[in-house]
Amino acid sequence: MQTLLKRREKIGRHWFSKINPLDYFNIEDDQNGMKIGFKDLAVTYDLEPDNALYRHQIKYKGKKVLSNREFSANSFILSNNDLSQMSGRYNERSDNSAEDHLFEIRLQTKRAGRGWSKPTLLWLWYFPEQDHFQLVGIEHLD
Repeated sequence: MQTLLKRREKIGRHWFSKINPLDYFNIEDDQNGMKIGFKDLAVTYDLEPDNALYRHQIKYKGKKVLSNREFSANSFILSNNDLSQMSGRYNERSDNSAEDHLFEIRLQTKRAGRGWSKPTLLWLWYFPEQDHFQLVGIEHLD
């Protein structure tokens, strides 16, 4: 049994070093804004200690909307002001293509003694009629 556990740890550490192991994202809307939560699978499976630093950056059509913000919990909040800044970038006179509705959140992880991981991208779709954002995609870059 010990051999199998050691093998699992070795394989997990190898692959989680190549991607940002964040997953199981959830979004909760409330009166203060939007809370985005996730699980850090390296911590969930006891492959890393629970002391990582995370950061996010938001882009629209390749341009920064919100610069890097660092946090240590497995969630972050986009305030109503943040969401207003994001929705303010939407151009209602566009050709209504998919690119016009998509916002990119780049999430990275930093662990003790290492630099920032490759990003995990969250794709939010903006519904201008409801002034609402919805998670529509997750992309792990390697």
